[in-house]
Amino acid sequence: MKSAVTTGVKLFIAVLAVAASTFGFWKYFNGLNANPAESRIETPRDAPSRPAESTKPVETAKTTLPAQTAESSVPRPAHSGADLTPSAAKYIAPPERSLDMQMFDKAVLYLIDIQEPDGHFDSAKAGAAPEFCNLNGDIANTALAAWVLMGSSSGRDQNPPALAGARKAVQWLESKIKPDGFIVDPAGPGEPVISQLFATDMFRLAAAYSTRDKLRQTTNLLASAALMKMRAKNGGFGPDTHSDEPRSDVLALAAFVFKYASLDGFKFDAFSEAPKTKDGSSPFEDDIIANLRAGMKRLDAKVHPSGAVFAEKAGGKADWRATIGGMQAIFLINPSRAAVNPALDFIFGEFDKKTESYPLIPLMLSWGKSGEGYDALTLWQGTISVIYMFTDDKYQYRTWAENVREMLRAHQERDGSWPVAGLDAKRGKIWRTTLHAMTLILTAPPPPPPGPPPDPPAPPAK
Repeated sequence: MKSAVTTGVKLFIAVLAVAASTFGFWKYFNGLNANPAESRIETPRDAPSRPAESTKPVETAKTTLPAQTAESSVPRPAHSGADLTPSAAKYIAPPERSLDMQMFDKAVLYLIDIQEPDGHFDSAKAGAAPEFCNLNGDIANTALAAWVLMGSSSGRDQNPPALAGARKAVQWLESKIKPDGFIVDPAGPGEPVISQLFATDMFRLAAAYSTRDKLRQTTNLLASAALMKMRAKNGGFGPDTHSDEPRSDVLALAAFVFKYASLDGFKFDAFSEAPKTKDGSSPFEDDIIANLRAGMKRLDAKVHPSGAVFAEKAGGKADWRATIGGMQAIFLINPSRAAVNPALDFIFGEFDKKTESYPLIPLMLSWGKSGEGYDALTLWQGTISVIYMFTDDKYQYRTWAENVREMLRAHQERDGSWPVAGLDAKRGKIWRTTLHAMTLILTAPPPPPPGPPPDPPAPPAK
């Protein structure tokens, strides 16, 4: 399949891929001081540099979050030894660490504290509903946690406890993969399609860190199963294998996994040898894209000719949350601002010139009484879109990012997690905490510029 996108769009997608997925490559994100000799991970091949973020406001004042009373910025995991104090409660922020990344660091410490000895993350212990206290729930949580733990280290600056946890999580996940490409129970409860997709992308990220071909083969196997074997009956993807209807957030996640796997050279040919094409692309891509577009068409709320405003269910009314997922899916498949302008108008509403903001966002994206006012997956997907797709509108960026930051800062708990309610309650604390950590990576301001080089030494006196 020959791409018709421009060079500028290709460059944009490359930046988005770095920003939204391979965040572990960025040196700035490792604020937990560690000795690289203790535990290392291979530097990714062709590791990209951090993209410019000129539209983002920079936090200039050094501010710290509460609960910073210990001697070290890398506390011992709370479950090791007799000390039961959460590691996040003993966290000391490194110099110049932004508030967003301080929250990220605490979430990492929370994950280190609660990881099971065999490497997985237990949904039942995290308070998930019975339908998610199973393999599928544990796969999703473990994949997301491994993703976050890998993101805490890069290059020479590494966090040994987090890397050790990531390795254990990857090993546990590898032990669950079956020859048919499923890491999940495809017929079981717990939204197996979402679990398969997140596991696929976690292995894609792990493969970028490694020179082992096995990880790439594993990623291709998982991606092939997810994108070729788990489709909804009427197009797109729903939460369950062969769902009757697609669901917008799952459709967006499938488009995300497909796009970045394709950019990384995966062919989706684990179950059928792909014939060679002149441009080197996978012949299965056209089929996957056709299915994604069928799902988009199915969820079209029919309020705009572009089809960019989505309904929660086929034939339903325009829905704010569904349109966030649909907007991301559309842009990943048809990367143009014009394609999603109607969705942006619907999501942001009217612009208030007096406050230079969009009043609809805090109404639709609020904490609520106990955390029920939003869901973490939509928050993450919307943040990707707003911050890295549409930074040409500084007011959209600022309204969204400031609202997200304020909400997450106000409600992170002492142990580094966030309480769950609403749609996230069924999945438990690990689900919300990992997705919030991934969101904070996106909202974090760029690091301060390096200081000027020192003056050269004066020549010795004659």
